[in-house]
Amino acid sequence: MLTGALCSCGGDNQGQATRPSSPGSETSTPPTTATQQFVDRAKEGTGSIDLVNATDTVIFSGCLRKNKTEDPRTVGAAAFFTNLTQAEYRLVDFAYVMDTSGIRTGESVETDVGFTVLPRSALVALNSGEELLITHRYDTQPNDRGVSSITIPQGGLAIAPNQRLSIGSVSAIFPLDGSGAKVIDDSRLADGSLFQVCYSATLKRSDWVTGGRIVSYRSPYRDRSYVADPARTTAPFTSFRNTSDKPVRVYGIGSFISNLSSTEPSTHSVEVLINNQTVTTIQLPAHVPGQNSGSLPLAHPVDLTIAPGATLTVKGKVTPNRAIVFDFAAFIFADEGLTSIDENLDMLPVDFNADGYTDIVDLDSSGSFWVSLRVGQGLQNTQQEWARAVGKVDRLIALQPSQSGSVTLQATNNAGLCLNMKSVPSMARFILEYCQNAGSPSLESDIWGDFNGDGFSDRLRVDAPAKAYLVALGSATGLGPDSIWAGGYGAVEKMFVSDANGDGASDVLAEWTNASGLQCKIFYGARDRFRVEDCPR
Repeated sequence: MLTGALCSCGGDNQGQATRPSSPGSETSTPPTTATQQFVDRAKEGTGSIDLVNATDTVIFSGCLRKNKTEDPRTVGAAAFFTNLTQAEYRLVDFAYVMDTSGIRTGESVETDVGFTVLPRSALVALNSGEELLITHRYDTQPNDRGVSSITIPQGGLAIAPNQRLSIGSVSAIFPLDGSGAKVIDDSRLADGSLFQVCYSATLKRSDWVTGGRIVSYRSPYRDRSYVADPARTTAPFTSFRNTSDKPVRVYGIGSFISNLSSTEPSTHSVEVLINNQTVTTIQLPAHVPGQNSGSLPLAHPVDLTIAPGATLTVKGKVTPNRAIVFDFAAFIFADEGLTSIDENLDMLPVDFNADGYTDIVDLDSSGSFWVSLRVGQGLQNTQQEWARAVGKVDRLIALQPSQSGSVTLQATNNAGLCLNMKSVPSMARFILEYCQNAGSPSLESDIWGDFNGDGFSDRLRVDAPAKAYLVALGSATGLGPDSIWAGGYGAVEKMFVSDANGDGASDVLAEWTNASGLQCKIFYGARDRFRVEDCPR
């Protein structure tokens, strides 16, 4: 997600909160005037509300006037409904309109819009459990997409006493020439209209709602930025198990998908599995550089039932032509009763960058270590993948910091794996070495993965002059000698590890450019050598 999501910025929030005395529904407006009428109503609101009196229904509406965030390339704003009563409230619907009239020729605008539930004093969250729904849009020219809206299923989403509902949006300009996000001149922000988001949300006191409250489950569990490539087409995900004694119904799935390159095309879908069997696939709009992103509902309706003990998995499927940084999240609207599985969360309290804040370390089911650096009390960056395909880890400890101040973690398991993982925050990665080979020189260019699928991390080292790809196999006794797993290939520009064919052995995608253009090969892991094939086109 964009830096600042969903925004610890301030921003001017216009509008007035209106509080009807009885529940009701709005009548539809003609399509030709719906957008402007929605905006006009939102501008009558005051924005943020500190609710003291437990009225039955609250219309929380306003317009978010975006200002620069901590990252000057990103603009954003947020408004808050803070529940200071002793009653639980339910969010039962949400809608927004974004002003795209300020987009100039040669610009694209990436925007996140959504809502999240936070503790009363918090401004922003990238932890799971607070985010309820976030959507992403890509605009390359002024357009009227109409009012984007959602009716929350069943009895809505809960805002407990001393919690706050945050509605926020952040935007960034990416020139179509591929030069990267640019700082917006202050003069374009002066009147508050640039990428303004007008919103409306209905909240009802829980005793005025028919139906039980639902939960928004996030997959992956936290906000994780990753590299998708032709070999790695599945985004990070989290599986859930029904740990209750009754069936759990799934009502809808919202999807956040962001192609951070903007200039490269990609196709996307969402795969939904129950007990590891695909039950439905949701097609998402493709990313076409230079064209407004296609229509994407805030949530796709589904009707699924998860039996007690059964599992639910929601995976993003992303197919690019080359390696691209992506951000994907699914927001699963379902009954209470699901518990995340196959994730080792908050494995160790450690401060990698010595800034006084404890950082977040998670290990997912694929063996990837994800790290989020906290940058303030309650604030942290999007998680980055600091190591891939490490495998099963039963214990993780922090060794004494080195004289340089770097932190090394030691990962072990019951099969005899023992890895020292030296943290390099400036590179967002761990440099690995086996404990039994401590002191042996690990190079920043080394690639690690389980290339023979035996559960132990192996090292790939490229001998460019000899055009040899050398693999040293790991085991309970440490790292073995190098052996040639592929010949005839030299240095490349990028290498990424994943299990491309799902056989349990790590594979390597290599990209480089020559006179003929982009070149791409996949080195498939096996028992003692790579099988090399062209990347799919």
